[in-house]
Amino acid sequence: MNEKINKKLAINKGLILDNNFDLYIKLENLYKNLFEKYLNTKINLNIYDEKLKNSDLDFGLPSPTKKQLTSGLNEYLDLKYIYILNNFFIEKLDNEDINSLKDELEKDVIDLNENLINIIERTYKEIINNNYYKGSYIEKNYNVCYGDITLDSYAPNNALVLKIFYGKNTKEFNHEEFIKNIKEKKIFLQKFSEELKEEIEKNLNIKCVVFNEKISN
Repeated sequence: MNEKINKKLAINKGLILDNNFDLYIKLENLYKNLFEKYLNTKINLNIYDEKLKNSDLDFGLPSPTKKQLTSGLNEYLDLKYIYILNNFFIEKLDNEDINSLKDELEKDVIDLNENLINIIERTYKEIINNNYYKGSYIEKNYNVCYGDITLDSYAPNNALVLKIFYGKNTKEFNHEEFIKNIKEKKIFLQKFSEELKEEIEKNLNIKCVVFNEKISN
């Protein structure tokens, strides 16, 4: 369980019962499910994912681990390369919204209906805001580490954070071809990430950071 959650608030709202986090985890997963579907109505992530999948540069087929994903949540859009790294701090939801999500847990199929869209639109900027620090919520923005502690792993606490994972080459290259492929991939990913970032920021009016990581195993 994420140490950044406001456990006291989560307990007061009935999300944690007798130190059991099961309900919290279920609702956090549900919220992420809904947010990903909502995000995909604003920007078609499947198109971006297909660009990587069908690229002649050969981005392989990555399989990130829970540690690499940082949040450890499942993915709901069946994307192969693009993942959301944010945790979703659902204890910030009001009781009415929490009850609406609880009702959805009883259903076999989760549809993004008008009420759920309203909840996501009203709350997602605050729900992904990792601003609970030393027992209180702070207004000052700061950087949060997503993954290993490197210069390329930090993003603002109030940003939507995505990572593009890609895998080993599936084609055989000689040395010159391999070096050329690496350089072309770097240029491609820089442009690709910037386009994805700009479209998200334009359509959701939220700061976005896009990381890239090659999975070698």
